[in-house]
Amino acid sequence: WMPMAYSQTTKLFYVPSNEWGMDIWNEGIKYKKGAAYLGAGFTIKPIFDSHIGSLKSIDPNTGEIKWEYKNNAPLWSGVMTTAGGLVFTGTPEGHLKAFDDETGEELWKFQTGSGV
Repeated sequence: WMPMAYSQTTKLFYVPSNEWGMDIWNEGIKYKKGAAYLGAGFTIKPIFDSHIGSLKSIDPNTGEIKWEYKNNAPLWSGVMTTAGGLVFTGTPEGHLKAFDDETGEELWKFQTGSGV
């Protein structure tokens, strides 16, 4: 699981997630450098056609999702909030992104050249 963040200003959690199902089975698997490794055979099954990764802003008192950013690929990066109203996370496509903590509007992104 990827680390989430909490903002003392908004009183919201910012949670990265991957929206998929998996089949996992016992099978002798050899480790391959750079490849996903679970020590078993697996198949990933996307749940939605529109996205796999999701960054959600969630009210911990009600469970209400305030906003959601959807990414085509899985989100493996942790999340960081700032007192200045920003939420940072990264994408496997190599972008470090900043969002407005209240609205979820993407305010900035930087291509790092490698997955974040």
